[in-house]
Amino acid sequence: MLDTVFGPVADDEHWYDGLNSYLNALRDVDRSVELVLDALEASGQADRTVVVFTADHGEMAGSHGLRQKGNLVYDENFHVPFILSHPDVPGGTRTEALGSGVDLAPTLLECAGVAPSEIATRFPALGGSSLVPVLDGTVVRQGALSAVESIVTLDASFWFEFADSDASARVQSGALRPDWTKRGFLRAYTDDRYTFGRYFSPLNPNRPKDLESLFADNDVVL
Repeated sequence: MLDTVFGPVADDEHWYDGLNSYLNALRDVDRSVELVLDALEASGQADRTVVVFTADHGEMAGSHGLRQKGNLVYDENFHVPFILSHPDVPGGTRTEALGSGVDLAPTLLECAGVAPSEIATRFPALGGSSLVPVLDGTVVRQGALSAVESIVTLDASFWFEFADSDASARVQSGALRPDWTKRGFLRAYTDDRYTFGRYFSPLNPNRPKDLESLFADNDVVL
C-alpha cells in the first residue's frame, strides 16, 4: 500500500533519507517539550504538576524492511514511550511493566487524585487500568491486546485506483470497493516475552478454537 501511495523505496539512500527525517522530527518534538517544561518552571507550577510524555504509535523506519505504522505487531510500531514525571515520586527509574493506550485515562485520573474505586463508580464503561501502582513496583497487567480494523492497510489495489481522477465518483456510485476478502484486520496479544497476532478477512471474523481453524481462517505471526 505504501509503495502504491508514496512510491517504492528505490535504494538505501531513500531509507537513510527517511531515517534522517524521522530523527529530526524527534529532535523537533524534544525542543517543543523543552519549551513547555521551561514555561512550567517559569510559572512556578513545576513542583505541583504531573507531566506525561507518550505517543500513539511508533515508526518502522526501515525495520523489517517496512516504513510508517500500519496494522503491525512489531515493537518498533507499537512500543511507544511512556514517561511520567510526578512531583511526589523520585525520578530516574525504569520499568519493564506492560501498559496499553486504554490505561492512559485511568492513570491520569488517579494522578489527579481520583481514587480507583471512584473511577470505577463514575466511569463504569472506562476500560484499562491505572498504571500508578507501577510506580511502587506492582504489576498491573499480564499482557496487552491490540485490535486494528482499517481499510487503509487492507487492499493496496484499491488505493492504486485513486491514480485516476474518477476514483471518488466510482466510490460514491459503489463501483469501486476494497477487496473485503483480503486478510487485513488484526488481533494480537503481547506479554513480557511474546507477541502473537492473527490477520483475518473483515468478512470472516472468527474465534478459532484449535490450530486447524486458526490456520484455516487467519494468517498468523509469532
